Amino acid sequence: MRVSRAFCLLLLSFAAFIPFSCFNNPASSSSFSNKVEIGTQLSGMNLADAGSSFTMLIPPIQLWLRIETEYDQEGKTATVALRRTDNTVWDTTLLIVPPQNYGHILLQNFYLNSRGSYSASVTFPFTPARTVGAANFVVK
Repeated sequence: MRVSRAFCLLLLSFAAFIPFSCFNNPASSSSFSNKVEIGTQLSGMNLADAGSSFTMLIPPIQLWLRIETEYDQEGKTATVALRRTDNTVWDTTLLIVPPQNYGHILLQNFYLNSRGSYSASVTFPFTPARTVGAANFVVK
């Protein structure tokens, strides 16, 4: 069986593209970014009303935290340092365990009983620890 020269060139051209396609990392061209958002309502994987000021009619107020990372979270537990930023001494730490071992978005609700100014700072326990960012917000 004789193989034609055109067939060999075609085969070589396909073989040349295979190694380059392996270097195309979809995570490097990710449309995700590092951000922390606060809201009171979910709309799928997003917050319907992400913002920085919320009105509490009757305590407690339910808030949602949306954490988006540019990198895969790999199922790591997120640490949220929640602090009062006005003259009241109060802080707490929320540990958010993801429901799966991959992904870029994490949603979690929490409740606050007091009006005031707050900051939520998010880190993941990679080596070294990765800080996603912070969201400042006010509960009126």
